Amino acid sequence: MRALLPVLCVLALAACSDGKQAGPTTPRNEEAPNALSRTGVCSTSDFQVTFAPKQVVVTSGDQELGHATTTNRDLTGVCRPTQPPCEARALMTGRATRDTSLTCKTERPISINVHPVQTAGDPAVLGSSLVVYTTPPGKPVDIVALAELRRDGTALLTYDDDACSPG
Repeated sequence: MRALLPVLCVLALAACSDGKQAGPTTPRNEEAPNALSRTGVCSTSDFQVTFAPKQVVVTSGDQELGHATTTNRDLTGVCRPTQPPCEARALMTGRATRDTSLTCKTERPISINVHPVQTAGDPAVLGSSLVVYTTPPGKPVDIVALAELRRDGTALLTYDDDACSPG
């Protein structure tokens, strides 16, 4: 789990460190437009995460909010575009590597970030990451669920079991 968290933090910090507004990145390979990183704020605090080793989908009721596969990642128009976080903290104790469905409830509306998984300094895309988080006022974001899907078949879902429960 610790190896996954810096992917979001490094991406977000890089976007915020030069003083420019963070936002969708420019595609860096032939996967465009799905190579873009996207962040959106959603008006729900009740949501479901459906995870399989090759796909993760976040829904609220019957509406899809965002999804990722090993090669594609995107948000739907249900969530409005926003800036990615510059700081994050995670207290995730739940973990899954097989098909899992989570039901989650947070105190604040959620945001979702999807981005390609890459090694620093290498433009090759290794897979996709989807992060669900909340933003407490004046604090780093709280990551609720984080899924990383890699083309080599490695897949991991970590989640805050105070906010999410299997089933």
